[in-house]
Amino acid sequence: MTIGKAPREDMVPEIAALIDLPMEVHQMGILDDLSHRVIEDLTATEGEPVLVTYLPRSFRIRLSRAGVASRLNAILARFRPNEYDLVVILATGFTDQIVVKGPVLNAHYAMESALLSLMPSGQKIGVIHPHVSLLSSPYAGFSAWNALHVTAKEGDRHELLAALLELSEADVVLLPSMSYGEEDYRILTKVTQKPVLLGRRVLGGAIRMLLLTGRSGSGATLSRQVRERLASLTTRQTQILDLVCAGQSSRQIAKALSISPKTVEVHRAHIMTKIGTRSTTALIATVMGHGEDENSA
Repeated sequence: MTIGKAPREDMVPEIAALIDLPMEVHQMGILDDLSHRVIEDLTATEGEPVLVTYLPRSFRIRLSRAGVASRLNAILARFRPNEYDLVVILATGFTDQIVVKGPVLNAHYAMESALLSLMPSGQKIGVIHPHVSLLSSPYAGFSAWNALHVTAKEGDRHELLAALLELSEADVVLLPSMSYGEEDYRILTKVTQKPVLLGRRVLGGAIRMLLLTGRSGSGATLSRQVRERLASLTTRQTQILDLVCAGQSSRQIAKALSISPKTVEVHRAHIMTKIGTRSTTALIATVMGHGEDENSA
């Protein structure tokens, strides 16, 4: 899933080559088949958090992050259970805005996980963005680290090297945008002796790990009875179940879905009744394939 239009031949083949596994890739863009008027409605207004993507002919467009998240959630909600072994969001900047339905890999979390494994919180990271408008966005900060932010155009050696000079105090250099590729990575690593994290490489490694370990999909480890009960859930119940399995509280789920905590609790009770469990722990274990429901004997 890209936040622009598919196919992204400038990006997806490079990530697929890094994964180096036999797989069938379906590309989708949230702007596919949309009219110019609808796309204009998704563009960011002044002062609004933005995401930047490209349309054909390298035309750059600034999209509303909230609008993109809403569009992504609508598309994810239409996927059938087990339709894909893994759905990958090829964009960073989404934290709690995306309601996970099924096996979804969020590039933002992959980048944060890579940082956590490389360096402790509190150290300095240098973040390079492809567009100046991203600097004023709340996403511009990684809260666990002291982040320094600069901009440099993709493929522009002069701008990338100038960015390195501005990030002389950083302990690691981060290229989170999926628009940066291997050439940008080579330019930076050839000059600096600091670790450089390229978003495409981090995401490719995460995808490969999930596919090799069989943790991308959940249906294969579930009994037929549990799969049928999961299929009986409403769209809203499925959204809430996914967030419960992600460890979110009723209050956090209510905020993410713009509903009341009491409504969440009612849905959780109905979900446990349908799945056949009496506790949240048993519910999560059943859904993740680590145990059977308590009513089957």
